[in-house]
Amino acid sequence: MADARLGAINLNLLTALDALLAEGNVTRAAARTGVTQSAMSHSLQKLRDMLGDPLFVRGPSGMVPTARAAALREPVRRGLVELSRALASADFDPRDAQRSFTLSSGDLFSALLLPPLLDILFREAPGID
Repeated sequence: MADARLGAINLNLLTALDALLAEGNVTRAAARTGVTQSAMSHSLQKLRDMLGDPLFVRGPSGMVPTARAAALREPVRRGLVELSRALASADFDPRDAQRSFTLSSGDLFSALLLPPLLDILFREAPGID
């Protein structure tokens, strides 16, 4: 792949690789990305051809990533996250946002700062839980 141009790479293959690395299973990776198991298997074969590496081998408890696949795990994940952020809408309006957040805090924060924060959230961002 050292000769490969970035424009020749199908981004869907990188999302497939990310899912395969996360799940370690073709069926679960397919479900995670919303494709059929057959489509995920085809993507895996294309990745193998493109990278010149088997990427995964059978182990006692399922698919085990090769050294090449393991080395790609973090760069591919970071790249996809950055691309997703770059393409996301930059306009965030808390009045229209519909999101849930989980806070983990100590007792002092919960007692002193959480009540005024929740008052502001209820008033300024009613769709945020």
